[in-house]
Amino acid sequence: MLAKIDKYGTAERVAGSGRLHTARTADNVATVEESVQSREDTPQTHRTVCETARETGIHRTSVHRIIIIKDFALKCMKKKQAHDLMDANKKARMVCAWQLLRYSNFPR
Repeated sequence: MLAKIDKYGTAERVAGSGRLHTARTADNVATVEESVQSREDTPQTHRTVCETARETGIHRTSVHRIIIIKDFALKCMKKKQAHDLMDANKKARMVCAWQLLRYSNFPR
C-alpha cells in the first residue's frame, strides 16, 4: 500500500490496472455478428451460441456476452425440437379437454 502511494501519489485504483478483456475485440465482434444473424436470402439459418463458439474458436460465454450484453442486444434461445403428435394423441387430448370443461364450473 505504501509503495502504491509513493509510486502514484494515491491509494485509489489506477485506470487500466485490471485484467485485460481480450475476447471482445473488433474482429471477434464482427465474426460473431456475421455468424449469428440469419441470412437475408435464407431465413431461419441463424446459429446458436454453441455453434457460433465452435465455428469461431471464441469461448461460449464470450460469444454469449457479445450477443446479449454488449453489442447486439439480442436474445439467445436454445433450439428445441417440437413434439410430433399422432392422431391418437390429438384425439386423447381433445377427450381430456372436453372432460375437464364438462366437470369444471367454467362457463362455456
